[in-house]
Amino acid sequence: MTREEAEAIGRRIEAYAAALEPHQRSLPAEPVWEEGGDVPPEMRVGEVDHWGWVEWRVMPSAVTPADVDALEEEIGHTLPPSFRAYLMARAHLLDFGTRRFNNQLLLFGLPTRDPLGGLRDLLGECPAFLRAGLIPFGDFGDGWGPLCFDTHRRGPDGECPILWLDHEDLARLEP
Repeated sequence: MTREEAEAIGRRIEAYAAALEPHQRSLPAEPVWEEGGDVPPEMRVGEVDHWGWVEWRVMPSAVTPADVDALEEEIGHTLPPSFRAYLMARAHLLDFGTRRFNNQLLLFGLPTRDPLGGLRDLLGECPAFLRAGLIPFGDFGDGWGPLCFDTHRRGPDGECPILWLDHEDLARLEP
C-alpha cells in the first residue's frame, strides 16, 4: 500500500468523523470503565463538560511502519496492506463502524497515546486464533464475535478475507 493510498484512508476517516454530530465525537475525558473513553489532552476540542465528557479531534497518526513491523513480529503474522495503512493513517477515537446485515462492524479507536494498545489487547486475548492463522481486528455488532483476517486465504496482493466468528459458536469450542 502506497503512502498516497494511506492518505486516502486518512481522508475517509476525517470525512467520517466530520459527518458526526459533536455529541457523537465526545467521550469521557478520563478513563471510565463503564463508558470507555480517555481522550488524550492533545486530542481534546474545548473544555471538559460538567459530566466529564469532551469532544475529540482526528489528528495525524504517530504509528510508523516500524511500529507495525514490531507488532507483526510479536504476533507472527503479516497484516494485510490496507489494514497496515489504516493503522498509520490517522489518530482517532471512533468506534469505527459501518452498517451491514442490520448490525455494525466495529473497529477500535487509534488514540495519540498508545495507538496500537487496543489492537495489542485484542490480539493478546486470542492466542489460539493467531495459532490458527486468524488475526482478530474488530467486532461484529455488540459483542457478537470477533472479525478476523484469514491468513490461509491471503491473496497475491497480501490482502486477506474477513471472517466473522459467532460468539455462540466460540463458546462451544474446547480451549
